[in-house]
Amino acid sequence: MKKIIKIEELQKCSCFNLRSMAREVTNHYNKILKFSGINSTQIPILAILNIYDQIGTAKIAEILNLEISTTRRNLSILAKKKMIKIVKKDINGNLLALTKDGFFKLKEILPAWRESNKKGKKRVRNYIKVLKKISQ
Repeated sequence: MKKIIKIEELQKCSCFNLRSMAREVTNHYNKILKFSGINSTQIPILAILNIYDQIGTAKIAEILNLEISTTRRNLSILAKKKMIKIVKKDINGNLLALTKDGFFKLKEILPAWRESNKKGKKRVRNYIKVLKKISQ
């Protein structure tokens, strides 16, 4: 079959590079946090619930810039682990709160998450160089 694209063109694609960076950073966080049973996509939800006390599903999705279905899937996982609870059910979305177990899990993993942030920033800086280069 005739080749219609070269590897260099793919390597200059902003979407390819951004998604690659996101996977690399996500994998880094998940590796560091494996001990906790909570992954990098669930920590922001626990944090938001700690910050806001009670908040609706749609607002969480908005803050995290996620599809509502993705948000609900993550919330369901955290509810099964008894990290969050539904305070009020509503046809437009549930009102949620952090449980004591969720609070203590967040408290347990924050030091590792904060350390991951420091190392994650270095990875992001490396990709910024790549993105600057390909954006010219």
